[in-house]
Amino acid sequence: MDNELFITTSKTTPTNVLVQAPRYPSLGLNESFSVIAGTVKQLNIKSDIRLIGTSMEAKGILVTSDQEIVVYGVNKDRYSNDAYVSLPTDVLGTDYFAVCWYPQTRQCQILIAATQDNTTVAITLGPGMQARRNPVTWQGTNYYKDDTITVTMDRLDTFQITNEDEDLTGSRITSDKPISVFSGNQKTIISSGTSSDHLVEQLTPVNTWGKRFATVPIPERTVGDMFKFVASEDNTQVSINCNGYSTTVTLTTAGSYHIEDIASDKYCDCR
Repeated sequence: MDNELFITTSKTTPTNVLVQAPRYPSLGLNESFSVIAGTVKQLNIKSDIRLIGTSMEAKGILVTSDQEIVVYGVNKDRYSNDAYVSLPTDVLGTDYFAVCWYPQTRQCQILIAATQDNTTVAITLGPGMQARRNPVTWQGTNYYKDDTITVTMDRLDTFQITNEDEDLTGSRITSDKPISVFSGNQKTIISSGTSSDHLVEQLTPVNTWGKRFATVPIPERTVGDMFKFVASEDNTQVSINCNGYSTTVTLTTAGSYHIEDIASDKYCDCR
């Protein structure tokens, strides 16, 4: 099935938008249009924009406009989909940590898109992987926990790494120029249930992270919510204070993580 982009604006005057895939011409994507506050433009993008397995191709999509816009994407397939809010290039960074779910039904995934030519990217496989068990394979070389995959990317290159059996959470992605980074799962089951689904999020760079967060339950949900806390520094202490209980955990190394199952009647202050 086609992927989708949705674009809108808060501006009351028409905002001109151009959506292209300049380095992937076979996609045939060259859409220009205007949006105004209160309207949303939906674009269907052929499914061959997706990368398969651990691979690199020039499949980046470029969205430009003459005023500020909001862009969100939907990666949709039969019986499985997820969405993400896209981050503009002026807030991108050079240091990220991947977040996936484990055990996965299908593949943990990390995808990187370069914004400038000759960008050096290093992906250090995180503590979620088991030492010397199931590697990520790139260009004939096997990479395990704590190994670093280094690639050079040009503008609109896209590089994806996947693993069918390991958790890529905590893998650190660094670069010498700003990049976009996405992570998630091709499909997975979180907690109980029998239905599996796709997970994707565009990651925020480490320099935008904070130290205090509030959790709010989803209305009418009764089975609780799973929260994953990932450290960017060694010896990070996390305090989770909810109505009715509290706990403290220490994340010993950068990239290590903690999962907390928070009941649907709990509101928590995490710091």
